[in-house]
Amino acid sequence: MKNLHIYVGLLIMLIVFTAGTIDLDHLFDYSSQEIPDYASGIEIFDDEIFDNEPDYNRINDAIATLGRVLFYDKKLSSDNTVSCASCHKQANAFGDTEVASQGVNGTTNRHAMRLVNVRNILRPENPFGLGFFWDQRVSMLEEAVTMPIEDHIEMGNSGQNGAPDFDDVIEELAALDYYQQLFAFAFGDSEVTKDRIGRALAQFLRSIMSYDSKFDQGMELVDDILEPFPNFTEEENLGKALCLEVPEIEIGENFANRIGGGLGCTNGCHFPGNFSSSSEGLHNGVITEIDGTPNLQFTKSPTLRDLFNPQGEVNGPMFANGKAATFEDVLNHYNDSLEVVNGIGLGFSFFNPQGNLVPTRFHMTEEEKAQVTAFLKTLTGQAVYTDEKWSNPFDEDGNINIVGNGISFVTQNLTTQELNIFPNPATGYIRLKDLPTGSYMLKVHNLQGQEMLCESDVDAGRAPIGVAHLPSGVYSVSVFNRSENKVYAGQFVKH
Repeated sequence: MKNLHIYVGLLIMLIVFTAGTIDLDHLFDYSSQEIPDYASGIEIFDDEIFDNEPDYNRINDAIATLGRVLFYDKKLSSDNTVSCASCHKQANAFGDTEVASQGVNGTTNRHAMRLVNVRNILRPENPFGLGFFWDQRVSMLEEAVTMPIEDHIEMGNSGQNGAPDFDDVIEELAALDYYQQLFAFAFGDSEVTKDRIGRALAQFLRSIMSYDSKFDQGMELVDDILEPFPNFTEEENLGKALCLEVPEIEIGENFANRIGGGLGCTNGCHFPGNFSSSSEGLHNGVITEIDGTPNLQFTKSPTLRDLFNPQGEVNGPMFANGKAATFEDVLNHYNDSLEVVNGIGLGFSFFNPQGNLVPTRFHMTEEEKAQVTAFLKTLTGQAVYTDEKWSNPFDEDGNINIVGNGISFVTQNLTTQELNIFPNPATGYIRLKDLPTGSYMLKVHNLQGQEMLCESDVDAGRAPIGVAHLPSGVYSVSVFNRSENKVYAGQFVKH
């Protein structure tokens, strides 16, 4: 009994110490996750069409750690009651169980989209050009993540009618000790800016990937996605075939009717492999916001992955207005509720003999509905729901403690040495020559002193550093050596 008391006491001490603690000497691994080949690209385009991570904001553990804290911090809202995680919950694949999310000044008029695998939304320069949010109004995640903070309903920092604005958010965060430590650790100094907040949140969100499902296990066992998976049940394989195969369509006067074949889920709406949205400019028949306001701009959807949690339950309401409470509601919507509005088509619509656009009726049987449901449940991951690196870093009282010596190099005197940069002038990339082996922090500034690029975990032998996004001009590069308390400095010309 005495040993049991000691064990319990030690366990309690461990929980007290770890809850609400960020250890800068032992960061979680955010940067080395791999996207499976079958989920990252399509051969007819390029290898990374589905990886929207920009060269100037590659994931590294220090900045993603800052992003995790920002994501869960209610101090980003005007009244300190709402965080990003209030509407995007880890237990629901970073979605919301409510139809309308509760914000600082009311409820949202659109359902909160699941954020899992947000990194695999198509890059903005690709042929389909998809963006973020249901209406695709923003092309870069770095911009999208700060918009809820400034939204008057969601987090309240709109600057409207005397409300705080983003400058007030920056001022509040800059006064907090833990952000002074985290920003210095991530960026080399403690300055808090909107750009840095956006980059940190974007890195954290891009790290939230779910590729450890039963489907992914099956992909490792076959040469072609169309083959039956040996680890699937017959029902799951039949559902997979329904989702992947093209339907046989008969076009009538008022409707296009499916009379055989599959459902074509991955032939115009979702890409096979990662199952992210692929429909540009086409809606799915959901044409109103939560309050009934018409909206034909809902042309984007989240991935089909993690529609269901590991217990087989849906991860919250579905569609932009949350009108589907069950997955059967979704199937019934596509079965018989689609319509063409104002000549604007759906993902599956056809011209009839009279030249009019008509919607498709899929005519799924109850057996087919069960098969599709069984297959989509195989797309559910595991780690995304429980991994601590994506969990709330604050304790129950909203406190957080930063430990470790990870930022000590920032506050010590540094010696300077010339940095050899090539090619110089540069166009798309630069390399750093003759750097000793070690871990570095890299910063690029323009001649006005504005920070244009920052990476906090650069390896001496790393791949080229992308600078294609920088305007033409002269730039200074500073590279801090973490182990030798030394800074290497140089300049290059960008053409």
